[in-house]
Amino acid sequence: RIDVETFDLRKAKVDTQDMLDELLVEGKLGRFKFDVHDADLNVRHVIMKTALLESGDVSVAMRDTVVVKEDTTTTEIPWLLKFYDVNLKDTRVAFHPVRDSMAVRADVRRLSLDKGEFDLGKQLLDLDDLEADIRQVSYDMNFEPRQQGLDVNHLLLADVGAAVGDFHYDLTAGKLRGALSKLKAKEEHCGFQLSDFSAQVELDT
Repeated sequence: RIDVETFDLRKAKVDTQDMLDELLVEGKLGRFKFDVHDADLNVRHVIMKTALLESGDVSVAMRDTVVVKEDTTTTEIPWLLKFYDVNLKDTRVAFHPVRDSMAVRADVRRLSLDKGEFDLGKQLLDLDDLEADIRQVSYDMNFEPRQQGLDVNHLLLADVGAAVGDFHYDLTAGKLRGALSKLKAKEEHCGFQLSDFSAQVELDT
């Protein structure tokens, strides 16, 4: 078991290609600071008490969106990551889930997360109490044709303010649900603007 009181990394590059077969994280980190409590490498459980990412440019790809080296054995990813008090500042993030069916890119001005859990074995992501101030975010369903007007499969949002109370995403099944308590944004393609919106969101891709 491992405890890390403070790890503070500045001006670094990250590439997990040789660490996790079906999860690739790569990019640049202006500053990455975190505390780890009770990391058990034998059962691959990690509890991160606090985390701060500043001035980063990071891409996260899941499953067959990455090129995996040929292997005659089947490797499962049993890592379970729990994290608390997460903060992002001035960071660009790109996310590509299973089968590359969707792409999300965000230029984050500020993001805070109270707690979350990422089960890489079951491909489940749970977040609680997230607040975000985002300069721009794009959302594209890659296999859907583009439409005129407000195209819900291809969105480009600017000046996004959002608050999410409870979020669950099953990456393998492509199912998402979340309690969206606040959303404001402007859609850049068609000019549609939201000033105050809340909803219970469910998505099945």
